[in-house]
Amino acid sequence: MRIGVDIMGGDCPPEKLIEGILDSRLAIIATEEVAKRYQHLHSDWIIAREVIEMDDDPLTALRSKRRATMTVGAEALKAGEIDALISVGNTGALVGTARRTVGSFSRPALLALIPTAKGAVAVLDVGASVSAKAEDLLALAKIGARFQKGCGIDPVRVGLLNIGSEEMKGRKELREAYQMLTQESEFDFVGNIESFDVFKGAVDLLVTDGFSGNIFLKTTEGLAGFLLDLFAKHATMSGNEKVMQEMLERIDTHLGRNHYPGAILLGIDGIVIKCHGKSSAKEIMSSVEWASEMIKHKLLEGMKT
Repeated sequence: MRIGVDIMGGDCPPEKLIEGILDSRLAIIATEEVAKRYQHLHSDWIIAREVIEMDDDPLTALRSKRRATMTVGAEALKAGEIDALISVGNTGALVGTARRTVGSFSRPALLALIPTAKGAVAVLDVGASVSAKAEDLLALAKIGARFQKGCGIDPVRVGLLNIGSEEMKGRKELREAYQMLTQESEFDFVGNIESFDVFKGAVDLLVTDGFSGNIFLKTTEGLAGFLLDLFAKHATMSGNEKVMQEMLERIDTHLGRNHYPGAILLGIDGIVIKCHGKSSAKEIMSSVEWASEMIKHKLLEGMKT
């Protein structure tokens, strides 16, 4: 098993990541300059000439930077030189190069796993496409349900993110999607789901367009960070630092980004995971473990059926 990790183009300097992701399964994708500087730490490198930055326009960058790290990684995945690709770089560019280079069997969508009171919920889409028609939402439900079944969840409870639980709530495409989802037997459609019910564990898969899904995901991350900071300040002021530290470690171990992977790019004919640009080495290694499990249990093949 060989997993390619593109460490370039994120918000975290590559030198802060390399020492924490040293693993015999990994091929680090970087520029020649970075590889030469750290070749004493790792022996398996995939060399690229350029880096697509976070503020680059994805389409323009893909045309002008043809030997960028993520493109070289996608080519290695297509050629079978690596078994999975993980990147901390530009999301739009990664989706574009994966679709163009590796190929797709369904409309690409980013799946994120979020902890709830009853286990992780898969949220799909969280940013690959900003809009979705009713038939697109149905396709997301099908591929997301197959992913969750591959993870051992069956039947899969599917909910449609909406502003109310009533059947006729929301935009036209949501109302049409509701009718389509109701008629499917591949999963258990439980209806429209409002945001506050997600963390109660009401569903195993939350379906939405990439615009709403991305806002939902980042709002969740922001609120969680705010509350943890608030708890930490309170603990410091009240002299309960030890208790707070124990609680933070428990949250980090079981619920944090160190436990769940980055966003998994479904619909691509290869395993691709997009890590947050600010990801730590531990968070990247979490994605490595998930990629390894996806390879081991042949989840990609199960989603194509």
